[in-house]
Order: sequence, then structure tokens, then C-alpha cells
Amino acid sequence: MAGAGLSLAYFANGLPWLYVSYGVFFGLGSAIASIPAQASVVEYFDKRRSFAIGCVLTGTGFGVFAWPIIYELILEEFTYKETFLLSGAITLNVLVAASLFRNFRKREPLAKPAVVTSNDNSGTMVHNTEVQKNKVFIINKAVLKDPCIMFYCGALLFISISYQCLFLLLPSRSQEIDDKDFKAATLVSLIGVVEVASRILSSVIWDIPSMKSIYKRLCGITLYMFVIGLMLFLIPLMKTNMQLMIVCVITGAFSGGLVTVSFIILIDLSGVDMYKDALAVRLVFAGIASFVGPPIAASLLDLTGTTAASFYFLSGCSVLSILLVSLLSYLLWTRERRLLPHSVSTVMLVMKDSLEDHDVHLSYF
Repeated sequence: MAGAGLSLAYFANGLPWLYVSYGVFFGLGSAIASIPAQASVVEYFDKRRSFAIGCVLTGTGFGVFAWPIIYELILEEFTYKETFLLSGAITLNVLVAASLFRNFRKREPLAKPAVVTSNDNSGTMVHNTEVQKNKVFIINKAVLKDPCIMFYCGALLFISISYQCLFLLLPSRSQEIDDKDFKAATLVSLIGVVEVASRILSSVIWDIPSMKSIYKRLCGITLYMFVIGLMLFLIPLMKTNMQLMIVCVITGAFSGGLVTVSFIILIDLSGVDMYKDALAVRLVFAGIASFVGPPIAASLLDLTGTTAASFYFLSGCSVLSILLVSLLSYLLWTRERRLLPHSVSTVMLVMKDSLEDHDVHLSYF
């Protein structure tokens, strides 16, 4: 679907067709393709699950580094329509990797036949097969009803706006500095290079036994969000492309860690069994961020004539994501406080019944 969307964009003569081909087909296809890729890795790996996820996400970081440079070279030789067609052909090669995906867990059938035996008027045994139909939902309702998962996806929505719009605004910010010898795509590629290393390093850190607590991981993602928001606030203050490159290196280091730990925390909240459903919800929120964020950032750029207001807006989105993660931590803490006394009282009652069965009486009870 993603490859077809890019290929169909070759025939676009205006924005409406691009909305359908690139926006709908490519956007939906790329989102759907990421779910089985990550879910298969999560189901297969247990001990080194964080590192496995980091390896999967490294491919995305490498793409952020490579594609801006590749597209600049392609556009020097071909038109933008031909570039869409070439991109579609390259994307279709993902089918080779997708053919290797396997399900590692057996799933129960959705419908079970029930055989009912009865006698007709002639005395012959008649077997009627009735199919019990189970209602099948695209996403597990338990995920949608879990406030922790929904709070977390909300936090990722705001940080996704900051992360996605950053790549759209960086070339414009570089042009504002007016350095003709500097290629704006270098900034985007620099973030991609640093992200590749950061994602691997971050995945190794979160596999350490002492770092597997969800509260420590939430502290980690809060730190990543804070630094990214700070860098977004500082970008309009940079006066040279060299200063922008330094900010991009720091941003890439922390955004790479944020992307990795964001999926790890999602597994902690949903569990392996419901990870596919939680990942689907997360991608829906990411799609909303892609739909809402760029128009707002572009509108601010058109209204003010500079990228400063847009970057300050992105920094504010980072602050909102930090607030939601803080609320999530509090929600998890209160949930544990409610469950702990209940669990202790249940154990005490079981112990009491067991002792009374053996005619043992303690004044403690």
C-alpha cells in the first residue's frame, strides 16, 4: 500500500490527488507495516527485548540520515514526479522482508462450530451445525479503556508534533541564516546519524536489570522530552549554521533515546499480549500529530515571516507532553496504592482460612 501510494503520486497534477495517493495510501500503508514488524520482535524476544526493539528502530534512524541526501541527488537528475515513482519502487522492496514475518503464538479460532443432534419424523439422526459468531473488534477494548495507555499516547502525541515539525522547519531556519555554501539537508541528516547510535545505546541501557522499572523509564523519557523542548526553544536563538549543527547533535542524541524508550514503556503498560492493539492506538495518535502539527507550524511561519514562533510552539508541545507523563506516573502510583492493600488483605484471609481448617487459632486474626 505504501509503495502503491508513492507510485500513484507520479500521476498527481494537484494537491487533491496527492492527498489521496501520498497522504492516505502511503500514510496508512507505512503505519500498518510497522505494527507486525515490531510485534513480531516483541513476541520473539524476552530477555533482550529492549535491544531488539532498538535494532528495529535503527532502520528508521538510518532512513532519516540517508533519504534527505538521496532525494537531493535524485531531484538534481529527475523531476519530482519521477522521484515519487522511484521512491515507490524502492518501498516495494520491503515486501521481501515482510515475507519473512512469522506468528510465534497460536491464536484461538474466531468461530467454533456447535453440533446439535436431533431426530426427524422418520427417525433419522439429523446433525445441524450452528456457527457461534464472536464479535471481533479491530482494537481490544481493554486498551481503549485503560487510562494509563491513553494518557501515555496523549503525551506521545504532543512530542510527536515537536519531533515531526522539527524536520520541516530546520531547512527554513538554515535559510534564514543566509549561508549559501551550507546545505540545509545536512542538519536533518546529522540528526539521523546521531539518532542511529543513540537508539542502540538507549536500548542497551534499558535492558539493564536495575533500569527495568517503569518509573525509571518514565523518568528517562521525561528527561528526553525536557532536553528536546529546550533545544527547540534555543534553535531560533542560534546565529550560525555551526551552532545549529551543535543543537542538532544534542537533539538527535535525545530524540533517538526517546523513540526507543517510548515503545519499551508501551510494552510495560500494555503487556506483550495487547502490544499490537496499544501500538495501533499509538500510531493513531501519531497520525493525528502529523495531521495537526505541520499546518499549525506552517501557519505560524506564514503569519510571522520567521520560524521563531513555530519553534516556540513546538517547545510548548514538549512541555505539555512532560505534564502528561507526570500525570501518568501519578496515576500508576495511585493504582498501585489501591491494589496493594487489597492484595495484602486477600492473602491474610487466605492464611486465616487455611489455619482454621487445621484448627489453628491466632489472636492476630
